[in-house]
Amino acid sequence: MPVYNVYWKAIKPNGSSHTGGKTVIAHNPWMAENQVKAEVQQRWPDANVFVTDIKER
Repeated sequence: MPVYNVYWKAIKPNGSSHTGGKTVIAHNPWMAENQVKAEVQQRWPDANVFVTDIKER
């Protein structure tokens, strides 16, 4: 299965934001994006999570 580097940004209601990246193994970029968004959303449930970039390694 392909490996993807997924970069994300989470913006909280108070205006603070967090950014990061994660390497995931997934069948396709869409699944990799959803997996990372779900993990970030668990960490900050009230944040809006966006994937800013995704690259296949």
